[in-house]
Amino acid sequence: MNKQSPSDGTVGKALEVLDCVAEFGRPVRFAELLEVSPYPKATLYRLLQTLTNQNMLAVNADGTYWLGARLMRLAHAAWKTASLAPIARPYVEALAAQVGESVHLAQLDNGQVLFIDKLKATDQFETLARVGQVAPAYC
Repeated sequence: MNKQSPSDGTVGKALEVLDCVAEFGRPVRFAELLEVSPYPKATLYRLLQTLTNQNMLAVNADGTYWLGARLMRLAHAAWKTASLAPIARPYVEALAAQVGESVHLAQLDNGQVLFIDKLKATDQFETLARVGQVAPAYC
């Protein structure tokens, strides 16, 4: 987990837990979160309970945690209202038509690349990057 500022308080801790769950890229067990968490067991449990109660996280039948519906709804709203993607979409479509390949639109986010749009080509090759995925920023 990332280092938070002491002034971030409980909200900062909760956001760190959300980031950690997302970074696993799959549903994650409490024990796995505890291994990478700087928080005591009771604190982590309390944060997970609060995030679950608020539908920011979901608990699967096997007891694993994953990103919840409320978080997805917020992410979609942010994407629609603040993202470069809707503005750039006509250019992404034009580029895809011109080159006949899949086109990705990404923006820098804290030194990493955040994929914010993707237009698949009609060919049979599929790229693995997905909208919302984060990757290292390098050439």
